[in-house]
Amino acid sequence: MEQYSEGYLGRAYIDALAQFGRALELPASRGWLLAREIPGHPRAEDACGAYPLFCCRDWSRLAEDMQALEGRLVSCVLVTDPFGDYGQDDLEAAFPDLVKPFKEHFTIELNHPLENIVKARHRSYARQALREYRVALCEKPLQLLQRWRQLYSLLIQRHDIHGMARFSDEGFLRQFQIPGVRVFYAERNGVIEGMQVWFRHNDVAYYHLGAYSDTGYRSRVSYALMWSSLLWFYAAGTTRVDLGGGAGLGQKEDGLTRFKRGWSNSNKNVYLCGRILNEALYNHLVDGAELSGQTYFPLYRAMRTPVAV
Repeated sequence: MEQYSEGYLGRAYIDALAQFGRALELPASRGWLLAREIPGHPRAEDACGAYPLFCCRDWSRLAEDMQALEGRLVSCVLVTDPFGDYGQDDLEAAFPDLVKPFKEHFTIELNHPLENIVKARHRSYARQALREYRVALCEKPLQLLQRWRQLYSLLIQRHDIHGMARFSDEGFLRQFQIPGVRVFYAERNGVIEGMQVWFRHNDVAYYHLGAYSDTGYRSRVSYALMWSSLLWFYAAGTTRVDLGGGAGLGQKEDGLTRFKRGWSNSNKNVYLCGRILNEALYNHLVDGAELSGQTYFPLYRAMRTPVAV
């Protein structure tokens, strides 16, 4: 286990998202948020957790941090770490306005060899792909940054990615230098056809992103990469893995869901949490909005026409 590993926990990851807001420290819980200008309202800010998860070191003190933000921001919204050390009471104390299950994440309890965890079809696809590809951990991730950017550009085009998941070149430069980042690549005939980026802190490995060439997709290089990555984490003493959820918010049986389910042996919910920090300004921003059936939080970010302040 590394002596020093930040992953999603430290400021370095928040700084990798600087295009979306400024870093906001939570000193009691020792976590980080992004403070954002509200479009059309240059004098008002709200805050959100990082994509894809908010992590902190002391969940029992998160309510203390939220209380300290009262009046300074309009609202805060985040999605919780599935392996965070919190209970329902902790979340409700910090976020009295919204705590609800958001998405089910596919997780792995690495308490058995992979052969006893991974579904047979996934093991078969991994073996087939490993006959064609050499998979390795990159000891100096920055050396592969340009190839990663090329592969991720294909992913953006393929899935029309927007929002915080559409990382900038500068964002990836910062991510590839974060303590705890692990970058695995799959190579065939001298060409890298797929890469996976992971973060690791405490005893948890988080599958962050994967990107593959068209050739890599057709030859199922993702199976070779996932199998090899999980073997590495198992040997390194990692006991838990978060693979994330499927595409979108529903439980539809898409390809990503089938892929992740085949590796996992457990599931955990993550929670969408929200708090109104300036009730008067929040109500002003949503004044006149059609509220029936609206579940988006904060609601003013779902509105098309800004309200002047």
